Amino acid sequence: MSLIFFIGLAVFVIVIIITVSIIGKKNVKKHYKEMALKDLEHACNVLMSCSFFDTRILSMRNYLICGGLRLEDIELDGREVTEQRIKEFKIKNRKAYSKLKIKILRKTTSKAFANNPDFFSNYLIEILQYIDEVGLSLKEIGSSEEELKKFRIEIAKARAKEALKKVIKILDENDLTFEDLGVTMNRGKLVYSLQETSSQPQS
Repeated sequence: MSLIFFIGLAVFVIVIIITVSIIGKKNVKKHYKEMALKDLEHACNVLMSCSFFDTRILSMRNYLICGGLRLEDIELDGREVTEQRIKEFKIKNRKAYSKLKIKILRKTTSKAFANNPDFFSNYLIEILQYIDEVGLSLKEIGSSEEELKKFRIEIAKARAKEALKKVIKILDENDLTFEDLGVTMNRGKLVYSLQETSSQPQS
């Protein structure tokens, strides 16, 4: 066989290798682009928790990095995705989820507050954290400071009742009264005396 044949064969093989490599890279980019878009759609189109939203957005960014892609390389609703749009999606998520938590608190009964005051206290903390994170006001989520105060009062009452039950149990078990602790009632309020009583028998 002539030298020209071997040169031609070598060139053909090199072209095939380069072509396969290019196609492979395109497929990889396509795969990561599809995965990134799927994460973004899931985060934006489904009402999920704020932590879920953040996890999906982080996953999207990781797929973009793996595929050597930019944020602008993916489109959602016919428009390219930008950092500004991600910010808007985050505000929408925080707003919707905060409204949902407020709605749950409104439907919560006094008995439910009493059964798990810490759980609902965390609800309030999370709501304030979410709206502060994206610069929303209580009015923008359909609430107010007065409404949150009502929730705090319900939670405080639940915690106070639970603490009182424990105190009464200890008193009953030791045949003691509130007066023994220096606690009296005055106009509907408990008054605690700081005067200490001696435990030594008097002569």
